[in-house]
This record gives sequence, structure tokens and C-alpha cells, in this order.
Amino acid sequence: MGIFESLRSIVSGESSNKDGNEEEMKELLEQIADDMDADAMAEAGFNMDPMPRELSREEHRDIIYEYYDVTQSQAEKLIDAIITGHGEGWGYDKTARHADQEGLDLPREQIKTIVWNEEAGIMTRFHIRQVQESDVISGVEWMLPGNGDVSPVCEATAEEIEKQGGSVSIEELQTILFANAQKFEDGTPERVQHWIPHDRCRCTLQKTIG
Repeated sequence: MGIFESLRSIVSGESSNKDGNEEEMKELLEQIADDMDADAMAEAGFNMDPMPRELSREEHRDIIYEYYDVTQSQAEKLIDAIITGHGEGWGYDKTARHADQEGLDLPREQIKTIVWNEEAGIMTRFHIRQVQESDVISGVEWMLPGNGDVSPVCEATAEEIEKQGGSVSIEELQTILFANAQKFEDGTPERVQHWIPHDRCRCTLQKTIG
């Protein structure tokens, strides 16, 4: 059984070694961090990005074009709307309406999903940079929204973090998210590298001080 298969087995509860799961999880995470180089991670469909830099407009436009059913021109208009909405402090709905007014010729719900995903990813990456640059933040939590539906991807991730003491490193969080995004139908494991574990994620990164 490979590393990711073993990790998914533990996260899903399929492992028969219940008592040793916590220790096995730690060992697997260490093995992933120590033994797998960037090429091997990419082969597995996972690009560890523990210190995300701010993406350029062109890079983000190309990501939108690659991962959504849009044209290059639509991707241009979408990233410009997202940048404008982010700068103005707009919510997802207002940014989606602004993008729709640019003549995208896309369903409003598709526009909203793209705006929601990419804006949420931008904010999470910003918070991660804060974590990595801080001397007082010891770890992170994956906070579930207080109301409404929660994706099983994020629910399982929060449960796993709780089992590990309520706080994990950025690298551990990203690895757990990836395993759960692969496990559940609504997951987007190919987008975990951009901190988008599923469409319209409502969870937030919570910093642990100490």
C-alpha cells in the first residue's frame, strides 16, 4: 500500500489498526515531508505549497482557464473582476454580479462558483503567509462554518485535526485536505495546491498562538 493509500485508509477509518492510527498518521506525514520530492508529489496529483507567494494576475488568469470551462477572454474578465472585488472588499455575490456585467456569457452560478473558489483561495494563501512569517503562531485549525451545509471533505479534515490535538502544521493540514478531497465525491484534490479542497468552501484557517 502506497503512502497516500495508507493515509486515506486512516482518514476514512478503514485501517484495522485503530489504536495506532494517530502514531501512524504522524509517521506518514513525516514520510511525505522527508521522502517525497516535488516531482513525486506532482505525480501523485499534489503540489505541496507550504509558503505560497502572491500569484500574478497572469498566473491566476491561466489557473482559471485551466481548471474551468471558460475561454481565455472569459478568464481575463473573471480575474479582473476578482481583483476588483478583492480590492473593494466585495462579497462573492457582488463580485459575481460585476463579472456578469462584463458580458461573460456564462451562467451566473458558474461565475459565482469561480469567484467564490478563487477569492477563498486567495484569502487562505494570504493567511498562510502570515502563519509562516510569524514567530508566535504554533499551528492552525480548519474552522467549519457555524451554520449551513458543510462538505464532508472539510468535516473529515476538522475531525482529523481534532484527533491530533486540535492544531496541526500548514503542511499537515494540506496533506489531510488532499487525502479527504480524494476520498469524497465533491472534493477537488487537483485544487488543494491552491487551497480549494472543494467548490464553494466556507471554511477558514484559524491560527493557534503558543
